[in-house]
Amino acid sequence: MRLSDVDDDTLILLFSFMPVRSILAMRQPSDNIRPDLQAHAAHLAHAHRLAQRLSHPGALRRVSLPAPATRHHERGRARARRLPVRYASGAFWRSPEALPREALEFRASFGTGVEEVRILPGHDGRRVATLSKGIWSVVACWESMAVGGAASVMRAKWSPKGTIITGLVANSDAESEVAIAVSTHQHGSAQRIELLALEKDDDCFRSIGTIDTAMRPIALRGDLLAYSDDSCRTVITNWKTDELALLQGADEPVDQHFQYNRCLQVVFAHKSILVVRARSIELFPEPVLQPPDECPTYRPLAFHSFGWIDGVSVNVQMQRQGSDATIAPLSILLRAESDDPWLSDVHTLDLYVLEPNPAYTEVEVDSPQEDAPSSGASPSGCRTSCPPAPYLFPPVHSSLSSPSVRGFLRCTAIVLGAYGTALWIQPRPARSVDLTDLDVHQSETARDWPAGQEKEVIAGTVFAGPLRDAMFSDHANGGEASEGGEGVDAMSSLSSFFSSFLPTAHADAPPPEVEAHKEEVTPDEPEEGAEGGEAEEEEEEEPEDILPALREECEESAKCKTATEHFRHCEEKVNAGNGYQHEDCIEEFCAYAFLAYAWFTDMFRMRVGDSFRPHDALRRRLRCAEALRQAQVEAAPPQPDLTLELVLGEQLGGSAGARGT
Repeated sequence: MRLSDVDDDTLILLFSFMPVRSILAMRQPSDNIRPDLQAHAAHLAHAHRLAQRLSHPGALRRVSLPAPATRHHERGRARARRLPVRYASGAFWRSPEALPREALEFRASFGTGVEEVRILPGHDGRRVATLSKGIWSVVACWESMAVGGAASVMRAKWSPKGTIITGLVANSDAESEVAIAVSTHQHGSAQRIELLALEKDDDCFRSIGTIDTAMRPIALRGDLLAYSDDSCRTVITNWKTDELALLQGADEPVDQHFQYNRCLQVVFAHKSILVVRARSIELFPEPVLQPPDECPTYRPLAFHSFGWIDGVSVNVQMQRQGSDATIAPLSILLRAESDDPWLSDVHTLDLYVLEPNPAYTEVEVDSPQEDAPSSGASPSGCRTSCPPAPYLFPPVHSSLSSPSVRGFLRCTAIVLGAYGTALWIQPRPARSVDLTDLDVHQSETARDWPAGQEKEVIAGTVFAGPLRDAMFSDHANGGEASEGGEGVDAMSSLSSFFSSFLPTAHADAPPPEVEAHKEEVTPDEPEEGAEGGEAEEEEEEEPEDILPALREECEESAKCKTATEHFRHCEEKVNAGNGYQHEDCIEEFCAYAFLAYAWFTDMFRMRVGDSFRPHDALRRRLRCAEALRQAQVEAAPPQPDLTLELVLGEQLGGSAGARGT
């Protein structure tokens, strides 16, 4: 019987019991399966991936996919299936030569550098918007035509004469009419924000609206646009209805000597808006937008400062499977900046979490808070009081961090996904500039850096999220990756590769403080009583001697019989001073040490040092022992291919190690 002879209901039931890879194989074009059943199989695979809460272009927005199976959806489901498999094997994350599966390389500008790159939502990530600045600024939309990224074409270009573009933001909603928003400045005219739509038929940008303001666009989600200044004001507006609201930050500056507080990100959270700046993070209530002549003003519900932030990314955490929480936590991944030029080149990317507030109750915000004080009054941050905010302040520092370095970094952006994946640029190492570096005549004496350390690289890791939970849960249960790729055995990140040549600094949670118990002696108590108490404490603290019990157990054990007889025989030879040639007990000990550490010498073959003979060290270290003075110890024969260095353990005052050349 062929599949085409089976009725649809039976086939769909059979597909529901198949793993994902079998479903994907069944939906391939075949003479034995009809096109309508291919669509059913495609939707079953999509439903399974949504149940596992793994990455898919439509998983976050919970949109229904069209019935016809397209190549775009095929690649999306195949990528979602490969994701846990690649994590389980660890081949990509542990490989020092981890290369992307698909790469797109094209010339986005001629003679000028590209300032910003934004991936446009939809189109399977094949469309990007670039901003290049020369004499005039140019915004272009590029699309990768081939699946492998072998060819690209410019879909649209926007470059009004005499216009300088100072900011660009892409719309996170692929179904919205506006694709990007740019802040422009023309000579002799006021600054404004242009709302650009990408025409499907004409392949060009079309301006569908303008906003007269000197602020920069920060976030664009559907019809809502957030733009901000470099101080404390943020405006939320609906570009279709022209309604808006003002989010007024803290009046007092964080630093009296430094007023610059650039806005880095605006997050539309649950019934609130989080404004992230270079020196502060503020949580505002969800505003009610009004016409421009009745613009309301809102004060922050909570306030916190991390100091000077060099790069930050905030995202809503994807809920765990089976979680019934109505509010998802907010993950904050940041890289701090410092004004100290002598600071260590090694630092970390730290993860903070804004937990949901259990005391929060949803209420309708029907009036502005122009005169209401901020509930987070101090820059150090405090928990919100009245009205309760949806999230608890200050952010909680998690035990997850990733090593990074300070250096020549042109791109400070950090990208944190909803599933916990993070990407950033690992900078080149910073050089120490001295007089020889500045003197062209002494250029030969300048430090020669390896070629591999002169490049910027892309680093990635997995922080808190469904992927990390799945990895560690399967690893703890001892399970392996299943056939369909649902299980994940272990997790490793590119940060482990960087830690192989960079010192690692983990920002773990502080250890619990152990209170020192000090006995207070009051002046009214007699000294005899105190002495008696001290004596009782000494008696209680005296440990029990377990040596007799161990010796008795060893004498009765058959496993210890051979070793005990050998030790007694050795002891008799040493005490009598009649050790055999090349079979001394001390030589035997050195042979055991050689067997224990010889395998480790290949890792130290590049180190150079003098030859070392363990017999001389034993003779020098234990020259006060009577038994060793009587023992006959001879020098070990030289090893032609191996120079062994043995340092005894704590019993002899050192640590154990070996090196070989």
